[in-house]
Amino acid sequence: MDRRTYMIRKMKLWLLTGALLVFGCGLSPLRDPGSAAYVISVNEVVRVNKVITIESGHTRVFLQQGKIIDKQDLDEYSVNCNFEINTLADKPRYIKPGNFRVLKVVQRMDSVVRMQGQVQLASSDKSLSGLLGFRDSPMMFEEVRISLHSDSQTDVRELACRGAVAEMPDMRLPRRSEIEQALGDFASFEMK
Repeated sequence: MDRRTYMIRKMKLWLLTGALLVFGCGLSPLRDPGSAAYVISVNEVVRVNKVITIESGHTRVFLQQGKIIDKQDLDEYSVNCNFEINTLADKPRYIKPGNFRVLKVVQRMDSVVRMQGQVQLASSDKSLSGLLGFRDSPMMFEEVRISLHSDSQTDVRELACRGAVAEMPDMRLPRRSEIEQALGDFASFEMK
């Protein structure tokens, strides 16, 4: 490689790095309260308003359209959420009314792989080709995972909310108003 080609490549690398720093350091719409994509920020509060039962042999409970539902009854084309606890038990567990401080908010993307019959497998395709959609147009969803903390209910880990399953160009994060609709009277957000 001659010196000129080397310098051009080096300059492109520096420009790309600079662009990534400039755009990467901007205020994320996920954390900007003025953005339609805003859900919740660290140190805000998720308030559980009613007792939520997690059945024996499970660590998650699913909510959609203001109701607790079984996972197999989820309408994957509609926003849904789930509370998750740390400990699997052979008896029902309960999330009692109370406040949970938000420790961390993470956005992620997953694909749903369909197989014959009713079997569905979820996978995390973090490869560049998978993220850019250079495959057979998988059905995808975006979700927001909200890590929670309560001094009195330490087993409650997180609240995860998923947008509707769609092909890659059509998927998006669930909006705060859609999450509130999925949670119904069971839980709400409180600004600090």
